[in-house]
Amino acid sequence: MSELDFTRPTVWATCAMLLAAMLVDVALRDRYAAGGGERDAGTARRLIVSLNVSSIVLFALPMLGVASFAPRTTALLAPVGVGVCALGLFVRYAAIFHLGRLFTWRVTILDGHRLHTSGLFQVVRHPSYAGGILAMVGAALASGSWGALLFFVCTHVPVIVHRILVEEKVLASTFGDAWRHYSSRTARLVPFVW
Repeated sequence: MSELDFTRPTVWATCAMLLAAMLVDVALRDRYAAGGGERDAGTARRLIVSLNVSSIVLFALPMLGVASFAPRTTALLAPVGVGVCALGLFVRYAAIFHLGRLFTWRVTILDGHRLHTSGLFQVVRHPSYAGGILAMVGAALASGSWGALLFFVCTHVPVIVHRILVEEKVLASTFGDAWRHYSSRTARLVPFVW
């Protein structure tokens, strides 16, 4: 068993990045809450709860020395994890700021809503989710917790997949042929995969 070692720079870097992301999300909470969420199917609440539980597990398991990689493996994976976490947060917030006021936690169509197909949206249809997944996978690697990684992939990723399907129904009904053309040439989360 290996406990979370707060003397490792990778742990501090990961904690600092996740704290910064949390502060950005708190600062943007009013904008995130835009729209009525009538088309949301309860996915916003599930995403928030699931992400919070995954974040607790991310730190709890390694602190308890449960479900951790061997120390040598952690030493190898931790720097990679920090890089993956940083990349994920960059992708997530680049997508959020690209959408501007149209990015919300609720599935909704706001006044003046248009289909975004440039920037990261040329590569995948849901770059903020792709970035969020990368960030949490990276954080789990940086913390040395295979248990947190497994928990996140088995619990939060399915919530994201369901949310994407709900969003895409709304986008298809709103943007019609433009959506069908855009979705036919882009992947949802992983280029050339899904």
